[in-house]
Amino acid sequence: MADSPYRPPLAELTDLPPDGAVVDLSDYTPASSWERLGAYLIDLVLVIVGSVLFGMVLGVLVESFVPHRWLRSLVRLAAIVPTALAFGVIEASGWRGSPGKKVLGLVVLRADGGTMELSRSLKRNFIKYVAINLCFVLAFSVLGGEGRSLWDNSAATRVLKRNPYAR
Repeated sequence: MADSPYRPPLAELTDLPPDGAVVDLSDYTPASSWERLGAYLIDLVLVIVGSVLFGMVLGVLVESFVPHRWLRSLVRLAAIVPTALAFGVIEASGWRGSPGKKVLGLVVLRADGGTMELSRSLKRNFIKYVAINLCFVLAFSVLGGEGRSLWDNSAATRVLKRNPYAR
């Protein structure tokens, strides 16, 4: 049945290139804004579930020990560091994307098709989470013609989906 011409094509994440390999970008298509937003929302659920305790502890500490309102805001903004670190490490790993991207069949690669190194992934995620925390709507509205966001352009990365019709 695997060779049936009537079977729909499948985009499998098992087709990912090995670490360090450069892929043929013609085998991939840019992920749409909706796919990227969907992956972000899946990740957001994971972040919310994982960070509730961290946020509660941080909130108690900030309210107790930080006297100025503007300094409290700065400390809360710094709370994105663990999230950006976690997602940076995950995207630079063999997963090549966050759990939400993996569920939707998306991968994050360098603009030239190579796999991302940790430094590039961390840069991408720090810019992403700062932009999203500062202005959610603006952060997703700056997707360019190739579906590249502010953080993709600054880190020279792309979020792609395997083309089901590629060889």
